[in-house]
Amino acid sequence: MTDSDAQRTILDETQKLALLDETQKLALLEETQKLALLNETQTQALLDETQKLALLDETQKLALLDETQKLALMDETQKLALLDETQKLALLDETQKLAFPVGGDSKTSPVERDSKTIPTIYAITPTYTRPVQKAELTRVSQTFLHVSNFHWIVVEDTEKKTQLVSRLLTNSGLTYTHLNVKKQDKTTHRGIPQRNIGIDWILENVTRDQEGVVYFADDDNTYNLRLFEEMRTTQKVSIWPVGLVGGIRFESPILNDAGKVSSWHTMYAPDRAFAIDMAGFAVSLKYFRQQSHVRFDPKSRPGWVEPTLLVQLGLKKEDLEPRAENCSKVLVWHTKTQNPDLSSEKKLIALGKPSDPTVEV
Repeated sequence: MTDSDAQRTILDETQKLALLDETQKLALLEETQKLALLNETQTQALLDETQKLALLDETQKLALLDETQKLALMDETQKLALLDETQKLALLDETQKLAFPVGGDSKTSPVERDSKTIPTIYAITPTYTRPVQKAELTRVSQTFLHVSNFHWIVVEDTEKKTQLVSRLLTNSGLTYTHLNVKKQDKTTHRGIPQRNIGIDWILENVTRDQEGVVYFADDDNTYNLRLFEEMRTTQKVSIWPVGLVGGIRFESPILNDAGKVSSWHTMYAPDRAFAIDMAGFAVSLKYFRQQSHVRFDPKSRPGWVEPTLLVQLGLKKEDLEPRAENCSKVLVWHTKTQNPDLSSEKKLIALGKPSDPTVEV
């Protein structure tokens, strides 16, 4: 053995370790020492899920929770926001449920309880039996569903309430009252007796402390939702333009520099005191109560039904409250649904193959 070999033999383990390269040293280190040398990314990869969760912020933690765990962490307000209307109603105590009765010829929607502090809009809609009646009522009801604090008073021109209208109202989801009165006099304008009985119902059934607005909403009109918020703060009578009426593109009040009504943009009888369409104004409930004798005149000439009512209310042009951006916007249209061509139905009847009469259209 050479001197060199002898020297190597007597080297202790510490000296041997000093001669090992870095890779060999790392292999000999215990697991704890290895972890200390790993970079942050490698360390994170070795942490168990519990340690990782401790490092996550609250948003990241919530994303990992299942729905049951999330619900357990929510406060009552957050939980309620996730419930649908049926579930919310199920949580009401009996006293609260009694405040929202359902049944009979009137129905109160649970939606109304959401906005007790704002005036209610009472919309009176005359309707009569015709092929497009259900289609018209369905269309306008879908608009009204989006209006808070809205009470729909539907008055049929019939001797008895029809099942078609009753079913539609029951399924509408709206707060409603269903009335009927048959127009007896052929000279009376269509809709006048129905509007008058609607006014009667409001004045007899709505409490005096209830703030509200009365609007005459025909079933063939088209309504922008903004219109209802515009009318809600009416003090006496608010007004706005109406599109597609009177044989022109729109009829409208004309305002002076002070923002008051000075005249009327209309082709028919512009000298009327109030040359306005039925869809173009709303009356505050409080003001109607002060003039509780006022009703539509069944003997009014065509085009004078609305002006006659407003004159009876004791109004002057300067009392009117312009809406719809100073009467510069059209938010309601006097649309007309085309009468359907049912001539082929008659041919089917003649052939003994009529459409199923039990299918409601």
